[in-house]
Parts: sequence; C-alpha cells; structure tokens
Amino acid sequence: MRGLRKQRSLTQTELTNALSVTFQQVQKYERGANRVSASMMVRAARCLEVAPAYFFEGVDSLPSDGGPVSPFLAMAADRAGLELAEPWPSIPFEKRRVLVDLAKSVQAKPPAG
Repeated sequence: MRGLRKQRSLTQTELTNALSVTFQQVQKYERGANRVSASMMVRAARCLEVAPAYFFEGVDSLPSDGGPVSPFLAMAADRAGLELAEPWPSIPFEKRRVLVDLAKSVQAKPPAG
C-alpha cells in the first residue's frame, strides 16, 4: 500500500482522509502491523486507482508447502527490503552495480560440502 501511495504522490494524511481512518491506522497498514480487511482493501484500491486484485498479484506463486519464495516477494515482504527498494529508481546505474555487488558479497553462503 505504501509503495502505491507514494507512486500516486499521496501523503499518509491524504490517504487517511480518503479511507476515513486514523493516521496511525494507515501507518500500521503500511508497515503490515495491522491486518487490512477486505472492505478496507477495496476502499484503498479505489483511492489508489487500482483494482483490488492488485494487492494479490503474485500470491498464487507463493509456495504452499513452505518451499522457497522468489527473491522479489521475499524482499517486498521485508521492511528493510522495501526501504532499499524505495530509492532504487533514483540511483544512477553505475552505483546500482556497486550496491548489487555489495549485497552479493555479504549474502549468507551455504556451507561447502
């Protein structure tokens, strides 16, 4: 919800007013601290000018057996991942490469054997 709100250049206050909820509630929705009801999701979708299905894109690709999740979905589900993704479009290409190389250098490697 946060990413879409920012894409639409809406402030949290504007979304708060459009959804008729408290500012804190919008913050909790965006952080994933509170569950978003189906009716609230429909209202948010209208306000953000997307179909409600937008919020479920990729859900059918989640493994039901607890298997591995795609790196994109794992990053999107993590607060730090979202913080990293937010400035990405404004980072010059050559500096993106440095960040990718840094991420690869610090990633956990499976034990050899």
